[in-house]
Parts: sequence; structure tokens; C-alpha cells
Amino acid sequence: VGRDTLVDRVIETDARTYGKWLVYLETPGAQATRLADLSPTDQMQFLLSVIAQDRRERIDQTALRRAWQTGDEATLDALLNGRFKRENPRVHAALIDAPTQDWASTLDRISSSDSSVFVAVGAAHMVGEDGLLMALRARGFKVSRLSSSGPTPGPTPGLTPGPTLGPSPFRDENPAPQRVTRAGL
Repeated sequence: VGRDTLVDRVIETDARTYGKWLVYLETPGAQATRLADLSPTDQMQFLLSVIAQDRRERIDQTALRRAWQTGDEATLDALLNGRFKRENPRVHAALIDAPTQDWASTLDRISSSDSSVFVAVGAAHMVGEDGLLMALRARGFKVSRLSSSGPTPGPTPGLTPGPTLGPSPFRDENPAPQRVTRAGL
């Protein structure tokens, strides 16, 4: 949700280019509040785990990319959430599970409009039994994989494209986006 990452800048640029509204599901301040609301013991445990993670073997990027491309939600959950959830269950609940459930409620409310909605969240929020995909499915949404082989849509006619940052480094990696629609529609 941080607005200074390359992914965020690409999404913001594309939103301007295609004349789309951009709304954040959570602010950096809300993230900081979630962390500050943890007990001092949990805050320290989280900090120590972040430091230790740098020293441990990093997530296998090849396995992560393969799981993302094939839609292997179980492997994604194990790679992204497994150790964190086991070692810091209260921190994981506060920083991953709670915002994910809040976002599912927000998406449920805004999905009743007639317009399309594109949602970008960190992959750790998407997968697992408490992930956004399961939360939306439980609310009656149909969630299915999309093929990335189709053409990229052009700008909306009559709109002036915004400034560009150049091509996204992720577009050539055959990502596995998800189509989310209300069941029965």
C-alpha cells in the first residue's frame, strides 16, 4: 500500500493514462497504527523477525514466480505467509489478516456499482484460508484466473494520457491475474 514502490507508480501512471479513479484501501498511516496497536512484545518480536529474515534464506523467487503464474494458491500461501504466520501469529493477524478482511468488506460495498474495479494488493493478502480470494468467495463473488495473453487495452478515447514511467518490468512475466465477479452476474 506504500505509494513509493515501482508497482505503485506503474499502477498510478496506468490509472491516469486510462482515466481511472484511484482509491487506496489502506493508508500508510493506518498500517502504522496497526503496528503501533500491537503489544510491545509483539512489536519487538516482529522487528526481530524482520532482521532475522534478512539473514535467513530469502524466498525462492523462481518457486514464487512459478506458483504465481500457475495460480498455485497453496504454494503462494506457504511461501509468503507460512513462516510469518507460524512465528508471529498475532502480528500476522494484525498486519495481514485484519486488513484483508477490511478490504473484502470495502470491495463488497463498492462492487455494487455498475463500473469495473481493479484491485492491487500484496500477494500475501491474496492467498490462504484468510486471504482476499477466499473472503470474496465467501461473500458470493466468483473468482477465476484470467489469461494474460490478450491485448493490452488502449487509452480511453478523448482522455489525455498522463506522464509515463516506461514499460512495467512485470508485464513480460505472464502473471496470473484474477477475475472477480459477483456470482450470478
